[in-house]
Amino acid sequence: MTEPTPNEPAAEGDVLRQQARSSLRHMLRIAQVALVLALVGYGLSGIRTIRPNEIGIKLSCGKVVRADLKPGIHMALPWPAGRIERVAVKSVERMVVDDMSANLSTEAASGEFYKRTGLKSYCMTGDNNLVHITFTMQYVVADPVDYLYHSRDHEELLRHLANSAALHAVGVMPVEDVMTSGKGAVAEEIRRRVAADLDAMDAGLGITSVELTEVVPPPKVQKNFDDVVNAQLEARKVISEAESYRNTKLPQANGQANRMNQQAEAYKQQQVKHAQGEAERFVAQLSEYRKARQVSRQRLYLDFLTRVYPKLHNKIIVQEEGGKPVGHIRLQADGNRRKK
Repeated sequence: MTEPTPNEPAAEGDVLRQQARSSLRHMLRIAQVALVLALVGYGLSGIRTIRPNEIGIKLSCGKVVRADLKPGIHMALPWPAGRIERVAVKSVERMVVDDMSANLSTEAASGEFYKRTGLKSYCMTGDNNLVHITFTMQYVVADPVDYLYHSRDHEELLRHLANSAALHAVGVMPVEDVMTSGKGAVAEEIRRRVAADLDAMDAGLGITSVELTEVVPPPKVQKNFDDVVNAQLEARKVISEAESYRNTKLPQANGQANRMNQQAEAYKQQQVKHAQGEAERFVAQLSEYRKARQVSRQRLYLDFLTRVYPKLHNKIIVQEEGGKPVGHIRLQADGNRRKK
């Protein structure tokens, strides 16, 4: 067995050092690649894709620089220097409001009432009656910037505003209107009030519609309310039938009145023309009479006798001078004449 020479340990140390330097260079390359990849990934982290139903808001150092990024791919500074927020503006959200308390926690008065009675809160109408209403509210994002940075917990905010608006809308109407013909007015008043409050708060939300789906009284008086509603429906039915009858008879009466007016007008024209003809005939006769007074007088007298004489039963003929009767003729029922 041979012993190692003094140069062999030095050779092994050089090999180890070379291996160490090679490993270090390899690790440095890996670190460089990882750093480059990290920088590239960090740079690409500012890229956002805006979907068709969204709108983008671009921020730089916490300040909004653009609030109208259209659907597509957009680039911003990486976080935390900048970012792009996406807000769905074309989707319509739906909220059902069926309780006026909006807070049934045990700390709230409405929650304590619910805990003790098991009843949810009611609305009071303008004539001091209680009704429970349920309505559906649809809303959209109207202003993305206000929606993101001016309000929080949007559904809770909407629910509180809707409850307040519903209490005001129902509180000024009688219960009959709220349960029947006034539902549309209540829904419109809720929508108007909630929209006005959202605008005043710059909440970035818009109300598209409000629809009352249920209006019911407390269970103990449900039957009485049903009787009232049925009576009102029956009254409307009778009124509708009366209006239908009126709409049927009124045109007939108008037609008959127009026909009578036309007949009267025609009769008037006929009588006027007849009177005008008689007047013209009389004027013509007068003119002829003035030309021959004696002849015309005699003709008129004879014409008068011709028309009147046959109608007389007793006839007395007198002299022209002195007025003494010269004969008496009596007309019998059989038409024979007898002279006395």
